[in-house]
Amino acid sequence: MHFDTQALEPLFEMSRDGVIAVREGIVVYCNPAAETLLPIAPGDRADRFLPDHILSDPSPRFLATAVLERRSTEILSVRMDDLQLLTIVTPPDSAQPPVTPAMLNSLGQDLISVRLSIDGVTAGIRREQEPKRAVYAAVLYQSYYRIKRLYDHLSLLLCLRQGELTFKPRLIDLNSLCADLCGSVSALLQEQGVRLEYAGTEEECLLSADGALIETMLLNMLANSLLHTEGDGLIRMTLTRSEHRAVIGVDDRGSGIRPDRLRSILSGAPDQDPTDAGAGAGTGLSVIRGVAELHGGGLLLESTAGKGSRLRVILPLPDPKTAELHLFQPEVKYRLNGMDPILTELSVALRRDAYAGKLFD
Repeated sequence: MHFDTQALEPLFEMSRDGVIAVREGIVVYCNPAAETLLPIAPGDRADRFLPDHILSDPSPRFLATAVLERRSTEILSVRMDDLQLLTIVTPPDSAQPPVTPAMLNSLGQDLISVRLSIDGVTAGIRREQEPKRAVYAAVLYQSYYRIKRLYDHLSLLLCLRQGELTFKPRLIDLNSLCADLCGSVSALLQEQGVRLEYAGTEEECLLSADGALIETMLLNMLANSLLHTEGDGLIRMTLTRSEHRAVIGVDDRGSGIRPDRLRSILSGAPDQDPTDAGAGAGTGLSVIRGVAELHGGGLLLESTAGKGSRLRVILPLPDPKTAELHLFQPEVKYRLNGMDPILTELSVALRRDAYAGKLFD
């Protein structure tokens, strides 16, 4: 069926958000806001201005992020008949969390005091070996890791906003990284009845990236699904690649997210009742987005309430000739730094008993 683009003009001419309509890869409509954001006009090839993974994804409705004209944007895609309608939103600077270095320094000092106190209290609990007090120790450990996660996330987001994040890209094998991480996480998830599967590529997937930041991103992708997955659930991580990009996917069959909540969650709002002790602070997807964009990529999120979510991170792969040059440098292999990153990033989703008897790394 052929959609009449003339019907779009009275709907979107006054919109502050950029609106672009694409048919068979060609721009057939763009409103004034889109023309202000991009040097775009009807008749242009859409892939000159928009990432291919957004234009080629067949889902009827999804939300994605991309850096356009050096600005981080959110793109809502809706397919209507033969038309893909893209709404481009550039979040205002005021949408950034009001975090300052002084606030983080104060929180960091409190974290050190809390950790020292927990060490002292739990040492006595372990000596007494009382089951009830052991539960209290698990609560203390999990609470510490949740606060640490928030501190780490706010620090990372502040550094990203100010352009001060330490970024150490090396050539890494993304396939090995994903496989190793899933192997480490799956045992913890099995304890609460959730299965984690990984399906990667049959060969290396070399990516120029900061391994520590990619690890943080992957763990938050898993935490996002785990928050919505009950016992006996399944979370599946995948890695596919083409000549120019790698796609990391995490799919679940959990509770999903209402469509009207997708944009606010992607902008940093909690996706659960904030009075729920297990709810995150809404920083996980912001961290995923920030790390992906730092590496020149973006994310794509599709979710249906009651059916599950589909999260994709798309990262550009280096030119094969450049990758060959990197191979002559000392090989940097992925190493999981103990359980600390896992216990930290999954603290909002793991059950309390996952922290029973745990020691700090």
